Amino acid sequence: MSAATGSLFALLSVLLPAPPASEPAAPPATQPLIEPATQPVIEPATQPVIAQPVIEPATQPVIEPATQPVIEPATQPVIEPATQPVIAPTAQPTTQAQPTTQAQPTTPAALTPASAVARFKATPAQAAEPLKQMAAKHPKIKAALETLQAEAHLAAGQLEAARAVASRVMEADPRWAHRAAFTLAKASLASDCRAALATLEQTRADSPWLKRAEILDLRAQAHARCEAPEAAEALLVELAVYHPATPQGRAAAEGRELTELAQIQRALAFEKARAYGEAEAQLNALLTTSVGQEARFHIGRLHLERLRDDFTVAIRAFSEVEALGGPLEEEAAYLKARATARAGDVAGALSAYEGYIKRWPQGRFVEDAAFFSVFLLYEQGRYKDAHAGFAEIQGRWSKAARWYHAWTAYLAEDEAAFDLLDQLGQTGKDRRAAYWAAQLLKRTKPKAAAKREAELLAARPDDWYSLLIRRQAVKPFEDVAGLTAPKRPALKLEAEEQAVADEIRALAAADLPDFAKRALSAANLDNPELIAQLAEEIDAPNLRVRMVQITRPQLKRGWPKQAQAVAWRDAYPYAFKAAVNATHDPLRTLSFIHKESAFDHDAISPAHAVGLMQLLPRTAQLLGGGEVDLFDPAENIRLGDLYLSKLDALYGGQLPLIAAAYNAGPNVTTAWFKGKATMSTDLFIEMIPFKETRNYVKWLSQTLIRYRMIHEGMSLNQAAEVIPTSLDLTIRPGVNF
Repeated sequence: MSAATGSLFALLSVLLPAPPASEPAAPPATQPLIEPATQPVIEPATQPVIAQPVIEPATQPVIEPATQPVIEPATQPVIEPATQPVIAPTAQPTTQAQPTTQAQPTTPAALTPASAVARFKATPAQAAEPLKQMAAKHPKIKAALETLQAEAHLAAGQLEAARAVASRVMEADPRWAHRAAFTLAKASLASDCRAALATLEQTRADSPWLKRAEILDLRAQAHARCEAPEAAEALLVELAVYHPATPQGRAAAEGRELTELAQIQRALAFEKARAYGEAEAQLNALLTTSVGQEARFHIGRLHLERLRDDFTVAIRAFSEVEALGGPLEEEAAYLKARATARAGDVAGALSAYEGYIKRWPQGRFVEDAAFFSVFLLYEQGRYKDAHAGFAEIQGRWSKAARWYHAWTAYLAEDEAAFDLLDQLGQTGKDRRAAYWAAQLLKRTKPKAAAKREAELLAARPDDWYSLLIRRQAVKPFEDVAGLTAPKRPALKLEAEEQAVADEIRALAAADLPDFAKRALSAANLDNPELIAQLAEEIDAPNLRVRMVQITRPQLKRGWPKQAQAVAWRDAYPYAFKAAVNATHDPLRTLSFIHKESAFDHDAISPAHAVGLMQLLPRTAQLLGGGEVDLFDPAENIRLGDLYLSKLDALYGGQLPLIAAAYNAGPNVTTAWFKGKATMSTDLFIEMIPFKETRNYVKWLSQTLIRYRMIHEGMSLNQAAEVIPTSLDLTIRPGVNF
């Protein structure tokens, strides 16, 4: 690798751009982004590559401290020790003497790093000595084992021993230093509060090990012991306001009076923590106070953007805020129009948008209101009116309006449609317009249309429109062979690389996956093949995916080739095998995981969808999951597959409809074709009003095709059969969430 590439470990956290889309830059915002696992862009610290979200005008920013982390559950599981059954001795008759049997001595199982770690996870107070022994015998992972040893001493109340070991780790290994610093601070708290505070300066919020709320709580305790009540109180208020859904935040809020503005912020923090019910309850309690208007505004926004179960609540809230005037009046008027559109009241929404534009002709949302007014006409099938309206759109929506101006001409069977689409398509940038121009040309000049389709396929053989052309062809286009399972080539490593590999493997063997992943991310390696191999060995598929994205971006285009089979398997891994193999369609499950989270099981989207398959907590509850840990890969996959199976039954196994419903919700998806019995697949997907969902269906289909070629050895033409050329739109009874 060239020197310009630099150390790859630093690139593992780079936020990669989403794949280029042939859609308008920003989608219509008149429609809700409804999610069974709603699918906006996921933005955890290790950002997976997912389609970009709908960009809408900000409503009310949540103001938080700069260090405010995403609240996530700890991933350190508590492993219960196996309980051996107690076997009662059988009573022996007294009339007959029994021969005596010499008891056989039992040989204790050999202690290993993994067994010492298992004891720590089960009963930490009893694990210090086994961890100490293993740290002495396994120098490669000594610091990691001593990190746990210090915590074991702390759990046993052996504060001096905990301080000594934690201090040693902090000096020995910076990768675990902040975790050891937290242990040292806790161990020092009782005897030296100032030392505890100084040590806490070396800690940071770091999932899955430390949470911001835990650090704030310990700092508050230290200030209280140091007789600094004002500093302690400020920290407790911060906990109560910005971390209300954590145990520490709930405890801090008990008996503490917060200002009304702080209570507003607390409600927004509940919302961020996906505790929507508590957020709404907090806001409702403020309706009669001096911040009642702001509380009412956020209730409307909560129902519009999060709950999405009753848009009339949002309409009423925004109407009341607008009537009161003040700084929130303009935004409330605009959002009232959006909520009215989402409630299905087209006439009311058009009137609300028109009223907003007349009242605020230079307002913040006037361009949005103008575009979405016309878009409502398009959604209602009033294509001639929409065609005229899109011609007048200027400003930030002008690019999207140019496409819809041409597209509504096509739908209205206007004779100007071909020229408009052809003009957009000839630029070479809008393949969508070029595809539909070719479809029109088929009616009058089939040979010329076939030539255009062949040119489109040659230019980008792997995109959605080339797949449609391939599926519709009477005479099959040249096929692309599937892959056979490759062997990862043996690597010749430098001594430093070998040492890194040995440590990471030893950490994984000791059942310390979080340590192993951190070690790999922190390793100063410029060897992408080694990074990918180690990521596979320690079951870190998200690192494999991102490594290929960084080092082989050309794989984004084209179909899998045997010469690059290893890289393709890294880009589309078969991970979480036990859970995936238990699903109805493993490759389909993997495709949704890849599209939703890029295999990052800690992923949280801006819409608060969680985990590998990006499920909303309320979706999990409706599926009968109860209070489950959606960050747990097995649970997330189980519930995601259950939801997919319900959509499968609802839509007769048709992938485009299943994918659309997974992203936008089944009720919304069904509403798009209500009253129609069949429709060509290309037309149905193109008419989906959500840009995000259109792109989602296209990319999900391509992902599944690649999985079938890579892991089942199907040729391209075989794999592409998952895309039907037409859709059966028969409405079946089934899931409605």
